[in-house]
Amino acid sequence: MRKRSIVCILLFSLVYCPLLSASAEEYAAMAAAFVQNGVIYTYAQLPESETQPEARAFLYKGEEEISDTLTPYKTETITDDTPVSYMVLLDVSGSVKAYREQISLFADCFWSRANGDLRFYLGEIGDALTISDVFTDKDRLLEAINAAAFDAPYTNLYASVSEAVAFYDAQPRADGQVNIIVMITDGKDTSGKNAKVVMETLETSAPVMICAVAVGADASDEDALAELADATCGIQGILTDKASAERLADEITQRVNMLTFAKFKFPSELLGQEDYSLEVRYFDAGILSPKYIARTDALAFIGNAASAAPSSEREPEEEAPPATPEQIATPSAVEEDFPKDDDADSAGSASKGAFDLKTALLIAIPTLALLLALLLALFIARRFGKNKTRKRRGPEKNRAAGRPPAGEGVPIAAEFATGDILRLILPDGGEILIGRDRDCGIALSDDSAEPKNSRLFLSGGAVFIEDLNSTNGTYVDGMRIHAPSKLRSNCEIRIGAECFVIKF
Repeated sequence: MRKRSIVCILLFSLVYCPLLSASAEEYAAMAAAFVQNGVIYTYAQLPESETQPEARAFLYKGEEEISDTLTPYKTETITDDTPVSYMVLLDVSGSVKAYREQISLFADCFWSRANGDLRFYLGEIGDALTISDVFTDKDRLLEAINAAAFDAPYTNLYASVSEAVAFYDAQPRADGQVNIIVMITDGKDTSGKNAKVVMETLETSAPVMICAVAVGADASDEDALAELADATCGIQGILTDKASAERLADEITQRVNMLTFAKFKFPSELLGQEDYSLEVRYFDAGILSPKYIARTDALAFIGNAASAAPSSEREPEEEAPPATPEQIATPSAVEEDFPKDDDADSAGSASKGAFDLKTALLIAIPTLALLLALLLALFIARRFGKNKTRKRRGPEKNRAAGRPPAGEGVPIAAEFATGDILRLILPDGGEILIGRDRDCGIALSDDSAEPKNSRLFLSGGAVFIEDLNSTNGTYVDGMRIHAPSKLRSNCEIRIGAECFVIKF
């Protein structure tokens, strides 16, 4: 009996210890990651959290990890001290002129809601790209937008966006500066080019987030703008009136302001080679496994670029030589936040040692407590259970699918315009399908809906909706979604001709 008890305890401990450090991490989008003046700056799009997670970064060359945990500085969302540069690209073709008032309303709302140390460029897209001086005053920016002629005969849309990205890449950049392009356009490119031109430019430039505001665009142009925005962690929306102007301004600035910023010291011995990938793991306090992981396969290196402004009529300029490792590693005030080079190894090893000790304690203490509890249970069983017949019970049968117990799901109510209310439980780890199929949790009668049009699911405690590649799409509060979108209670969902309000 004693031997059997010891074996049971050891087996349970072997199973328990790995489970203690296991967690269901999620992959998050890396909006920007670059090396500047010997510092790695990262901006990731994480789900909302009550506390800022701890970030740890790892460098890779191919699939091989080539560094221990890099020396961290801090993790936070964007603040008023964060240098943020916006470029508003305004389509000045004649087809956009009818939306001048809505565009002015959006620009006013957008400036008022933006956060950080702001700098605004204004670029006009027509048959060529024209970029004005940088604006630090809202009234001057609005005057410039209202003065736009909207008389361009045609639009080289994607070539102009590509030029704007290259222009940004050539400007002097504050330490850790985030660059965001907000394009206001009907999405029509009369040159026959597409978003691939921009993506090719982005492959060799510093990271830029692109957000698209569509005015008078058809469905195919909206989809093309959405693909470009999604590829750069931006968003796309439709501008029609004051309400949509305010909503778009809120969504874009919230997307930017909620980026999680973390920076790390780049190992000086690795400078001179630029084909690195980076993985940042975000941990909640006291948890051993990462909650979120963000990765980039092309870590950008930013040197000291000279100012340049694009013009279709200027003479070709000689290409600037690439920044040398010495330029990239130029000392700056930012590096004062990190340990000096002489102390870097000791600081790194001390951090690693502290983490290993913390890991060992977090595993050992609960395990010892569990062992003591098991020993106590065995003692009580042997002390009071002698000569008694015990009836062994097998494991409970699996619960019926779709019926989560209380506390393991979120109550959902779908309120239709007809007055019908459908109440369901959205299970943790499960989903509720929406579509024309009668087996869907939320069954629709509209023939324009797909049999399985969309789905609701939980992630990180939040309710998300995802369109399942339907033909006519899924709309949340009047905006078509192109990626899993987080819902709030009282959101209006429209699929085909059917609308309902989702409450939870």
